[in-house]
Amino acid sequence: MILLISIVGSGRVGTSIAFLCVSNALDDVLLVNRNKKKAIGESLDVANAIPATSKFSIRGTDDYSELVGSDIVVITASVEMYAKDRTENIDLQVEMIKNIAKKNQTILSFCNSFTSFKSS
Repeated sequence: MILLISIVGSGRVGTSIAFLCVSNALDDVLLVNRNKKKAIGESLDVANAIPATSKFSIRGTDDYSELVGSDIVVITASVEMYAKDRTENIDLQVEMIKNIAKKNQTILSFCNSFTSFKSS
């Protein structure tokens, strides 16, 4: 059974996870990014790095409604670049992830293994 792994954020971390998923024959991957061209471009780069005969696929979008039916959703989105380390923007990062989860709670409830998001 092929699962759908959706990754929100197609920067270095999200794209690396996507590459690992499809190159290790885990499952199909959906890259979701606020910038559609970036999501599509990164998914095409990953697709070019796996064998053409692979039964797994990867695609990119900016449409969060495509998360419906996902078996796993990973949020790797980031607020901005870091000058020194990731802790610089931790408060902004936490708030952004909460907002993504809240805005998409209805969509995420249609995912196959959704756990309700509760902010503290």
